[in-house]
Amino acid sequence: MSDEINVISRTQVIIVEPISGSVAVLNEGPMGPTGVTGPAGPQGPKGDPGAGGAIAPYGLIAYARSNANSSPVSTAIETDVPGLAVTWTAVAGRRYRTTVRASYSSTAASDVILTKLTNEVNTQISMQRIFYPIANGGTYTACYVVNESPPAGVVNRKVRFLRESGTGTVTCIGGLWNELMVEDMGPDPALI
Repeated sequence: MSDEINVISRTQVIIVEPISGSVAVLNEGPMGPTGVTGPAGPQGPKGDPGAGGAIAPYGLIAYARSNANSSPVSTAIETDVPGLAVTWTAVAGRRYRTTVRASYSSTAASDVILTKLTNEVNTQISMQRIFYPIANGGTYTACYVVNESPPAGVVNRKVRFLRESGTGTVTCIGGLWNELMVEDMGPDPALI
């Protein structure tokens, strides 16, 4: 086996032979590539959600976008960003990438706005701080990515925010920049 990846392209099917000796079959569909990869085992490729050759999809698996403004927040009380919540079924041994984007405005300079990715009971998965430099100075966007390998089963993620410090009234501004996106990245290399 060489250190290259051999790719054979056919009509809407790509067969990839990675250097590890595992095989991935990706079907190019209307929602992008789908497939599974990993060393072949008695029940099919590792990462397969079950026997019988069922193939779990790669790529985008959950998405939410919010066009609604939040209620203004003038205290340090954590608040859900309207519409930014997703639910999906995780497959054991898979890595998922979650992208969070949320835009804010404030009525005061020097506010610090905290954006959190949480589960359904508001336990923090990750967070990002934004320093808001100018009162009524436009919109500032928090944007970050989280990689995780949750246990198999139903997974819930939502975006929350709060004014961590400062004196202004903070609003999460709805629109194209507010989204929560989860992608299946395939088998988690740490678990193979």
